[in-house]
Amino acid sequence: MTRLARDRDTHLTREEIAIEALRCFDQSAGAPSIRQLATVLRVTPSAIYHHFPSRAAIIQSAVDLVWDEAGARFLELVPDPFTADPVEVLVTAGIATRQVFGAHYRVAPFIAATPQSNGPLTAIVTLTADAFERMGLDGEEAAASFHAYASYTLGSVLFAATRRITNEQLLIGLPSERH
Repeated sequence: MTRLARDRDTHLTREEIAIEALRCFDQSAGAPSIRQLATVLRVTPSAIYHHFPSRAAIIQSAVDLVWDEAGARFLELVPDPFTADPVEVLVTAGIATRQVFGAHYRVAPFIAATPQSNGPLTAIVTLTADAFERMGLDGEEAAASFHAYASYTLGSVLFAATRRITNEQLLIGLPSERH
């Protein structure tokens, strides 16, 4: 068992680090550094590295939190996606993804990184494949449809996030102008 850091009454967890990384993204313009996270979490950088091998792994974990949130939002809107109308499933999943990544737009550009296969991502792919199958698509047709759907959804998220980030950068020092 690891020892507690000074000024902490609980042990540091992977989830705590990921949540703090996402909070840092939401409140500042850039990806948090290991040192920034360590300072806010009141631990040493080596405590962070005990849980994550790299900054990239922490960022991926923050992106995974957003995917989890998007999945939860989708299930609020479509509680039984395997029996719902497949078009409703695809449209609602796209909208939920856009809304949630819109709320966390500063981490959204990292959605373009090659993801690790994990539970939320596997569930999303399974839901999408099921919707295309129920629409009568299979094989190459289903693969092409999935690619087009994913490209449109992720492209929409990236475009919206990039627009907001760019507008923030352009408006620095220009409070009266809108671009």
